[in-house]
Amino acid sequence: MKRLSKEKRRQQLLEVASELFIEKGYYETTTKEIAKSAGVSEPVIYQHFTSKHELFFEVMYKIVSEAFTRMEIDTDTDLKVFLNSFIKLHLENVIKHFKSLKFLFIQILQDDKVKEYYLSTFVPKMVKLILPQLKKNANKLNNYSIEFNAMILGGMLFIFEVAKGLFDFTPENLSLEELSNRLTEIFIKIITDDEEVGS
Repeated sequence: MKRLSKEKRRQQLLEVASELFIEKGYYETTTKEIAKSAGVSEPVIYQHFTSKHELFFEVMYKIVSEAFTRMEIDTDTDLKVFLNSFIKLHLENVIKHFKSLKFLFIQILQDDKVKEYYLSTFVPKMVKLILPQLKKNANKLNNYSIEFNAMILGGMLFIFEVAKGLFDFTPENLSLEELSNRLTEIFIKIITDDEEVGS
């Protein structure tokens, strides 16, 4: 059997650990099980990760990175077009990775350290994606802070993503494209009195 490079072995361990953590949970998964599933001895894990906890946080980072931080959107466009693209891509990514993200949200509810890590590492990245567009249109927005408006959008998306991910429910059986358009229109109306902004 061909020996894997250090980077490929690390990625393999992350993949195997991710599957086991999602299936069984953090506390029920042992490094011995991860090693067995990866076809290596347990000490090999500690050649790549200092602890099970570090491995878990690397898995968490991988999950969120795949779902959120690889969102490539043209920021050099008007607000409405940008928001529509952002909302559609966000919905697509969360639905695609919902099983992994559901595991992550459960961990956030159960573990304060996970919650702190998520809030300090990933939430700012998501907010950073939309802040420039909101700031560019600040004179047309409501009197709430830009960060507050960003959180409104996050809350809207979370509700619809949970409904779709858990119950396969979409209001009025809207397609993803139609749902994105509807949410964009609603959000525009919430954050500004000018319905023509970005149109």
